[in-house]
Amino acid sequence: MLKKTYLVIVALLSLHLIVPAQTVTLQGNLIGLTENQLQFVYNTSEGYKVDTIHVTDGKFTWSKKLSGPRKAMLFLPENSFPFFIEPGNIRIEGRPDSVVVIGSKTYDESIAYSRSFKDLQLQRDSIRKAISNAPANEQPALREKQLQVTKMWTERENAYIKSNPMHVISSDIAARRASMGDYDEALLAFNLLGKTIQESPEGKEIASALAIGKRSRMGAKVPDFIQNDPEGRPVNFASFRGKYVFIDFWSSSCAPCRAENPNILKAYNKYKGKNFTVLGVSLDDDIELWKNAIKEDKMPWTMVSDLKGLKNEISSYFGIFGIPRSLLIDAEGKIIAKDLRGDELKQKLDELFSSN
Repeated sequence: MLKKTYLVIVALLSLHLIVPAQTVTLQGNLIGLTENQLQFVYNTSEGYKVDTIHVTDGKFTWSKKLSGPRKAMLFLPENSFPFFIEPGNIRIEGRPDSVVVIGSKTYDESIAYSRSFKDLQLQRDSIRKAISNAPANEQPALREKQLQVTKMWTERENAYIKSNPMHVISSDIAARRASMGDYDEALLAFNLLGKTIQESPEGKEIASALAIGKRSRMGAKVPDFIQNDPEGRPVNFASFRGKYVFIDFWSSSCAPCRAENPNILKAYNKYKGKNFTVLGVSLDDDIELWKNAIKEDKMPWTMVSDLKGLKNEISSYFGIFGIPRSLLIDAEGKIIAKDLRGDELKQKLDELFSSN
């Protein structure tokens, strides 16, 4: 469980403005929770921390001195629950699949913020469904609509940051973009933050993430690297030049990665004869678990790993510590898309190869 926690946490935690440390107390009472311990991850000025919370009959307590609002995540049996904590008493109630947070003003503000995007989310969902069902000749127009909605979403986020340059939600947006989003949009979000946040230790973390994120911006070239396949044979990325390559960063212990493998397999089987292939880069550190996962998920494409876990050299180069993540590379070795999953991967590949 702890290993899974580390695989996703960097992409999900965000930052805050430093204020004097005060006590944060969580009191939980989740009906139907049978586990006797939970993983709790929270951000600090020194980076993220992972605590184990002991549970008795669904009840638990956690307390820590922290400065200001923090993004946190509670890992439950079937899901993870992100929320904001802040000095004071916070209650966590409900059931494991329907958690309610009481006593966090910042969390309430984040819910209101999320609801302000409900109209755009509905449009996103509707367009995504329409693309899945539309004939090929209608898909380009729908994708253009999809891009317009994404643009409106980004503009609305930017407007929020401009109006709230010192708020934790604004730094959360910048941090999320720096670790997961488009480099140019991440840089814009960072530049809109208040100077105090930019110059804080957390702001410097965002700046560092931006420097790394620049390596995976659209049009950047993937450097040549060599890692071994499961049989110990070296594989040089240079050997893929001239092909479109979907680089999939995953691990045997990452449930979302494993759930996505059938979609990748469909894409591989459909386009492997059209100058397209998949390269799996595993963030495993146990070769037997890695091999077993490849066999269980019936993945026929090239797999590599240096078996250094989260310190995998090529994933670290791109600042990838939370997975699943992916890069789509063109025949010249340049990045043309990132983090495509499910229908998004299908749509992009259809767009690239439908006329071939």
